[in-house]
Amino acid sequence: MLRYRGGVLTGRPFPTPIANGSNALTLEDQVRLLSKQLNALTYQRREDYKMLENGLKKYVRKNAAEITDAQIREELDQLRADVNQLRETNSPSKERLTVQWLSQSIAEIRSELAELQGSFGGGSKDAQFRNQLLEDLSTLRADFGTAKLELESLRSRQEKTEVLVRELQEEAVQSADDIRRSLNMRHEKGYG
Repeated sequence: MLRYRGGVLTGRPFPTPIANGSNALTLEDQVRLLSKQLNALTYQRREDYKMLENGLKKYVRKNAAEITDAQIREELDQLRADVNQLRETNSPSKERLTVQWLSQSIAEIRSELAELQGSFGGGSKDAQFRNQLLEDLSTLRADFGTAKLELESLRSRQEKTEVLVRELQEEAVQSADDIRRSLNMRHEKGYG
């Protein structure tokens, strides 16, 4: 029996028939078995796609940008307010302190900008990774669509095979009846 493990089919497609044929599967049983196996594989693939899609959604939500433009604007507005407040007081010692404070603030802003640029650089890597995951998801969806089409094709072929098997069975029964009649007629002529 075929099994689906880690994206790979394993096992034998049919049980090995015994030499005398007592355990051999009929064509109809083989078709039924293949149909069940195909349904199991399709279900497993669908579940795999769902798990992949959910994992991708969780990853994208988890790694969204933590620093927003609003936070940066708020800090800049606070700095402007502090600068304006310091300008209103004109004493020489306060001016010297203001210059020191502004120098420190500028240094801090520069270091924060450097960190932001670094995080945006990492963010672009995350964005590239996200885009790659989305492309992979699109590919998987396309593969799933192809698998569905193949499944429909296989079901169609299965139905045709079942019709052919029924026709062959009917022909075999008819041939057996014809042979019996022929033998009976010969037997009757031989004794008659």
